Amino acid sequence: MGVPVGGNVVVNDQVLANRYVYGGRNAACNNDRILFAWEDNRRLKGMDVYAKLTDWDLQHIEAEPPVISYIDSLPDDDAAPYGPYPVKAAVTDNQALAWVRLVYQLNGGSPDTLGMLSGTADTFEVSIPVQAVAVNETLTINYRAIAQDSSLNKVGSIQYSFKAIGPMGVAGRPETSLPAVYALGNACPNPSRGRTVFSYQLPRASNVSLKVYNIAGQLIKTFNEGQKPAGYHQINWNNHNLLAGVYFYRLQAGDFSAIKKMIAVK
Repeated sequence: MGVPVGGNVVVNDQVLANRYVYGGRNAACNNDRILFAWEDNRRLKGMDVYAKLTDWDLQHIEAEPPVISYIDSLPDDDAAPYGPYPVKAAVTDNQALAWVRLVYQLNGGSPDTLGMLSGTADTFEVSIPVQAVAVNETLTINYRAIAQDSSLNKVGSIQYSFKAIGPMGVAGRPETSLPAVYALGNACPNPSRGRTVFSYQLPRASNVSLKVYNIAGQLIKTFNEGQKPAGYHQINWNNHNLLAGVYFYRLQAGDFSAIKKMIAVK
């Protein structure tokens, strides 16, 4: 049998994950007993040092990772609203699952993680939230499931992806339609979790800039859009590094100006 080094646990001659058990550095198992050795590999004279393995012990020193046997493959979406997108996954394990999560990315940006809730049988589900998709924009959403059991064995699914395809031309309006007045739209989504779309409209060609300020009035970001034609426009901002809090964004278009509030969350 022997005692493996490095804190490995062996059950029925199978080496399992590296572990430190009850302060003993080296450990081994034979049937239902677990034996220990000290740091210098000495054994106590006249007796074995062991602990009885219970069903709970066997459940929590297992080395096989969970199995993700299924995850929804979402189709491309070419019509608003863009989301929410429910995703289901089938995850099994021969012991207790610690958690199942969904990781998704927008256009290869910073990943966001959502906890998947247990449903019927071995299914878990969560929804990718509503996305703001600009006119003439295609948003690629990559996602995959990851799971971990109570022995810290972790597994991830392959990556899936789909596209949220924005409308062509001016969303919901004929190509010849022009706004009658200047206006600044609401930031979307608001609260923002790393990506924000600012919309505005111009009744005539104007020089445009948009500035974002924090609650203390400090300038955080400037978008110099230059001369923009009359019509409906959007500015996309990937603001993953923005601290959580209240912000104000101000549009300047010719002599017109407007200011609105947005909230950033993590």
